[in-house]
Amino acid sequence: MNEQQSNQKAKLNQKLQAISTLLTQVEVPENEWQVIEESVNDLAIRLTALGFSQQMKSDEEFDWF
Repeated sequence: MNEQQSNQKAKLNQKLQAISTLLTQVEVPENEWQVIEESVNDLAIRLTALGFSQQMKSDEEFDWF
């Protein structure tokens, strides 16, 4: 991982921590919860897919036989 990617990852982690804190402090209207949940789910799916893709690439580079 290069320095730019490392910085981007650190910034994203800070944002995620801030979001987590806000979820415990802010009164969210009932009709907004679905939008927030869908956004979080989309992020989780994207990150899971990226992780799976990277694992598959790593496995392909490994000579199993």
